[in-house]
Amino acid sequence: ASASKTPEQPGTSGGTVSEASSDAPSAALPDGLHYADDASESTAAAIGGLDTVTAGSYLVIDRMTGAVLLEKNRDARIYPGATTQIMTAALALEKAGLSDSVNVTGNALGLVGRDSTRIGLQAGETLTMQDALTAMVLGGASDAANAIADTFGYNAFVKEMVARAKDLGCTGTYFVNPNGAQSNAHFTTASDLARMAAYVQKDGNYRAIAGASPAVLHATNVHTADGWAVVQDGSLLSGLQTLLRGSNIVRVTDTQSGVTNQGYTLVCTATAADGTQLLAVLGGLPYDSGKGAARCRTEMAALLEAGATA
Repeated sequence: ASASKTPEQPGTSGGTVSEASSDAPSAALPDGLHYADDASESTAAAIGGLDTVTAGSYLVIDRMTGAVLLEKNRDARIYPGATTQIMTAALALEKAGLSDSVNVTGNALGLVGRDSTRIGLQAGETLTMQDALTAMVLGGASDAANAIADTFGYNAFVKEMVARAKDLGCTGTYFVNPNGAQSNAHFTTASDLARMAAYVQKDGNYRAIAGASPAVLHATNVHTADGWAVVQDGSLLSGLQTLLRGSNIVRVTDTQSGVTNQGYTLVCTATAADGTQLLAVLGGLPYDSGKGAARCRTEMAALLEAGATA
């Protein structure tokens, strides 16, 4: 299987899974890094201004200083979808090493929603925490998120996610699952998501996993060949990179997307031309029977460009 995150279908995450063939960091930028080699490659003219961002709430901060650059309704309730997995990853990295084992149970798989993104884990399978996190962080895999939580006791882990978020100052967040399955009782805010994202991105292991797209998963006791799955931070990241060519954004480093019938939520980190490290959260973009997907990239691109010049 090959998994890549793209905010197109409602469910617990913004991912898609398709079959693949069998043959299947540091924040500092190198000097002179850019996307377009000449002006003819620039697509930045297609990026709208901040007034084109229709999302109900957003927040852009300087990730290194915490300074707020742009905001709109940053404390309004939004529904995170798979961006929930930011907190799942943060807590898992606190509690375990990358070489620790994650044992997949029927309980964990049974709690994955029907329309959720899956990497294809099976009951009785054992994989490393690194591969489970890779499947979740890069692929938005809900079966991996549930298996990680279940390793520490599913319900106890979710309660600890809530407590840890509060420790970080997240006053508008409550979780009822580790994967982002839709629930009116499962919510956050743009401000809180920014806090959680800024926190997990301090972890070098997280940055390495998030920046390793595409990544090949290793053999397990069930999937016996390396490369049984390939995961990547796919169409959302590449789409943003294309839109931002020739803009004041020189690098998009990480994207996390979540989609439920309640709307779209996006979290993105990027580097501006002057070296500013941006962290942007966009939420409250209506699902609108899937029509909102077309606005995800364009609105995030506009938000990042506005943040780079704020």
